[in-house]
Amino acid sequence: MDPLGPASLTWRLMADARTALCGGRALLMQVAHPAVGAAVADHSTFRHDPWPRLWGTVNSALRLTYGGPRAHTESTRLRTLHRDIRGVDAAGTRYHALDPDAYFWVHATLLDSALAAWRHFAVPLTEAEEAQVYREWRHLGRILGIPDHAMPRDHEGFRAHVEEKTATLTPNKSTEDVLHSLTGAVPPPAEWFPEPLWRRLSTRLGAHLTRLTLGTLPPPLRARLAVEWSTEDSLRFARQSDRIRRTMSALPTWARQYPAATSAYAGGTQNRR
Repeated sequence: MDPLGPASLTWRLMADARTALCGGRALLMQVAHPAVGAAVADHSTFRHDPWPRLWGTVNSALRLTYGGPRAHTESTRLRTLHRDIRGVDAAGTRYHALDPDAYFWVHATLLDSALAAWRHFAVPLTEAEEAQVYREWRHLGRILGIPDHAMPRDHEGFRAHVEEKTATLTPNKSTEDVLHSLTGAVPPPAEWFPEPLWRRLSTRLGAHLTRLTLGTLPPPLRARLAVEWSTEDSLRFARQSDRIRRTMSALPTWARQYPAATSAYAGGTQNRR
C-alpha cells in the first residue's frame, strides 16, 4: 500500500502550521470518547506532563503523511504501542485502544480538526477538495490498520459520522485534564525552559489557546462540557481568527509550514495556494 506523496491534497492541508491551532480541539474531542478518555486516564502521564503526548501526536502525524515508506514503520510502532492498552471505562465497559471504533475516532478527529483550522484560519477547502482529502485520509487509515468497515466510505459519510459520534461524547476526567492543560497550568515544554519565564508566558498563551480551542469546538460539545462561552468570547475569537488568517496568509509558504513538510516538498514540486 503506497504512502501519500506530494500530489496529494493531504500534504498541502497538513503542511500548514495553522493546523496546530486546532490541536487542543482534536485532543479534547478524542478524550471525550469514553474508551479514549479512559485509556488516557489509566495509561498516560498527560495530566502531569502533557508535552510528550502533544509532540508525539504531531511527529507521528508528520511521519505518516510525509515519511514515505516510514509511514508503514510508524503504523507498526503505533499498533505495538497501543496493543496492551486496555481496561474498563467509567461506565463499566471494557475498552481496548486498538478497538476499530476508538482507533478510527482518533484518526478522524485529526482530519476534522485540520479542516476546521483551514476554515477558521486559512482558505477553506472546497467541497471537492475535502472529499479528496478524506479519500486520502481513509487510505492513511488503511496503512494504520483500521479496517474498511470502521471508516465511512465517502466524505459525506465521514461528516455524518463525526456529527453522530460528537453527539455521544461526554465529559470525563481526561476532558477535565485537557481543559486544565489548555490554561497553561502545566510544566514548561522543556527542562531547559526557564520556569520564571514560563510562568509569565503560560497564562497569556493559555488564554489564547483556550479561546482558539473552544471557538473551533462543535457548539453542542462545548455545551455538553459545560465550559463558559459568551457572546464576547465569540467576538474575541472572530477577531483573533481574522488576525491569524491575515498575518499567516501574508507569509511565504515556507514560513508557515512544518519543516518536515518543507523537506518533503524539496524532493518534488507541487502547485499550492
